[in-house]
This record gives sequence, structure tokens and C-alpha cells, in this order.
Amino acid sequence: MVVITGYPPTRAATEMWRYVQVPMRMIVVVPGPPPGRDMIDDLNAMPQLERVIAQMDQPSRTGFERLQRPLSFRMVVD
Repeated sequence: MVVITGYPPTRAATEMWRYVQVPMRMIVVVPGPPPGRDMIDDLNAMPQLERVIAQMDQPSRTGFERLQRPLSFRMVVD
């Protein structure tokens, strides 16, 4: 299993995961809603992506409506 934090910096970074030929499960932990609509398309294009975890103060699906993977929320309490 691979856990990645943050959104992929570029579409090219997302595409690089297509070259990995070993079976794996990937989870992406993001800091909140995506900065743009293209980011959700990039996440949907990652074949190994199993789940997205959004770390937010107030959990909301706003911005994630087009995500085609399970979405979980994580709240960090100080």
C-alpha cells in the first residue's frame, strides 16, 4: 500500500503512476477541497487509487462531487 499526501503537482506526475507495473493500492490524503476541477480528473485517472482522505475542519463533499473513488474525512483536533 502507498499513502501519498497532497494533490499531485502536475498532470505528468499523475501519469507517471501508470508506468508502475506492480500491483498496489494507493491512498491519497489531501488537505481539503481540490484547487480546481482538473485535479479530480487527475485523481480519477490514477488506476491504483483506492481511496481519497480529505483532512478538513468541516467535512464536506463540495469539490469532490465528480470523484469516482471512495472519499473519507479526517479531522485533526489540537
